[in-house]
Amino acid sequence: MKIKYFVNSMILLSGSILFLFYITFGGDYVYTAYYEEETFENNTFIATADISNLTHEEAIAVVETEVENWKVSAEASFRWYEQEVKSNVESIDFFVEESVTNADMNKASSYDLMAEIDVTYLRDNLSQFSFYFQDMNLVNEEQLEIEVLETAVSLPNSELELNVHEFLNSDVQEKETVLYSATRQLDSPLLEAWSNEMPEIVIEGDSRFSLSEVFEGQNIESTEGNPLSILGSAVFETLLHSNFQLVERHQPERLNEGIPLGFDTQVVIGEQDLVFDNPNPVSYELELEYDNGLLTVELIGENLPYTVTVEMEDVHDLEPKTIVNYTEQLSSGGSSVEEMGSNGTTYDIVRTFDFPENEWQVEEWIANDYYPPEHRVELRNVDDLRVTEEEEMGLDEYGNPIAENPNPDDYDSVDEFLDDYYGTETGNESGYGSTDGTNGGTNSGSNDDTGFGTNYDTEFDTGYGNDYDYDTDFDSGYGSGSDGSNSGGTNQSPESDTRWSDFWSGNGSQGTSGGTGQNGVTPSYENDSSTGGNGTGTSEYPNTNNGGSNFPREDEEREPVKGY
Repeated sequence: MKIKYFVNSMILLSGSILFLFYITFGGDYVYTAYYEEETFENNTFIATADISNLTHEEAIAVVETEVENWKVSAEASFRWYEQEVKSNVESIDFFVEESVTNADMNKASSYDLMAEIDVTYLRDNLSQFSFYFQDMNLVNEEQLEIEVLETAVSLPNSELELNVHEFLNSDVQEKETVLYSATRQLDSPLLEAWSNEMPEIVIEGDSRFSLSEVFEGQNIESTEGNPLSILGSAVFETLLHSNFQLVERHQPERLNEGIPLGFDTQVVIGEQDLVFDNPNPVSYELELEYDNGLLTVELIGENLPYTVTVEMEDVHDLEPKTIVNYTEQLSSGGSSVEEMGSNGTTYDIVRTFDFPENEWQVEEWIANDYYPPEHRVELRNVDDLRVTEEEEMGLDEYGNPIAENPNPDDYDSVDEFLDDYYGTETGNESGYGSTDGTNGGTNSGSNDDTGFGTNYDTEFDTGYGNDYDYDTDFDSGYGSGSDGSNSGGTNQSPESDTRWSDFWSGNGSQGTSGGTGQNGVTPSYENDSSTGGNGTGTSEYPNTNNGGSNFPREDEEREPVKGY
């Protein structure tokens, strides 16, 4: 009986111990299994945020930090033809909590964020394009919004780049067309064979086109007549009538016959190239066709939202000078023409973009071309040279000095002119000394050599010294009077002349009524300087000095084109 009771007691005790054991450890396991928070599987991402082994709340915090960091550094770029609008991405709203909740905790994967964008964000950016008008319904804004969001929800490291042209409504989307074509008469069998065999030349979006690279190894430039330069002129004319940007172009020394003014170019492979940049995100094609001596170059692609015109402005003819050579083979007084000579020319190449919808116009200065004149060459008898030299020395045909008033244009300063004109000695009568003071008092009678620019009335007293030529001398003038304004000399090259740079000076002395000493003002491409003489006065007018001014060409700043 006691043994049976003992056994039963041990069984009961063991059961109690087991019960307490399972209650203690099993309950803890059950609690952990049912009440501990779940975590995401390993290798789970939302956009670029790694949420592996994180709880729901921890994942939200990590993704929010990732989004904020991305917004600080990210940028959106909207491209439309050659124009680009950059914008921040603050207007994109991300739904972080919803995105984390939507991710499957039991499936390792990469999940996108949920986001939306305000339509005004797109319109604000599109309105910055010069050819966008909202009331014309050009852009499918809904599709553009979808593209922006689909790109942004992955939080890309690179810039968000959107080509707006891809989202134009179908009824306004431009189809491929011939933007421009240029023709040239050209006799080149080699170029004919090459152009007929070669397919169209594709100029990719955002790429650079080089004519030398296209024709490298063809040996076309070695043939007679330089057909590559003639072809280059047609390509230059064609691409200039688009929005392509000129990078390099070389002007030949002389105008080629048969090429329209302003479109001439010199191309030598390895030395002188013709280079353009395609600023559009889409490609264009150059097609060459050669038929019976007529070369045609066409630019084919999406039409532009504006018209492009190219004109030559400030066109000026440059007259040739006459160069005289002397020989003993001609009789005295005889002459012959060796070279007839021809005019040169200079002009500006200007490209204009016209926007018909808003009547807006943009001008772009391309280049200034300058072709010097070919001078006339004459042949004369050498005896004529001797007579000319004597005249230049101030001697008559008998070798005696020729008395004449000096020309103020020939002097570098007013003082030199006065010394020459009045002389260092004065004659006994009313005459004035001349020619470096050699008069010595030999004048007599009514020799009345009055000074230049002297007047005692109420008119403006203007001195000599005006010089409107192309030289580079130091031109000076002199004026004096008792009243009014006295102007010193001026030298003014034409606006078109960009190759010469005179140093202009004028000196005017004030009269007793207070005149003004001043010198000329001129526009120029160079940094020429101008000076004016000091005025002196004895009346109510202040002593003033009006120095000349120089106005450089006021063109828009742009990268210089290689070759100029």
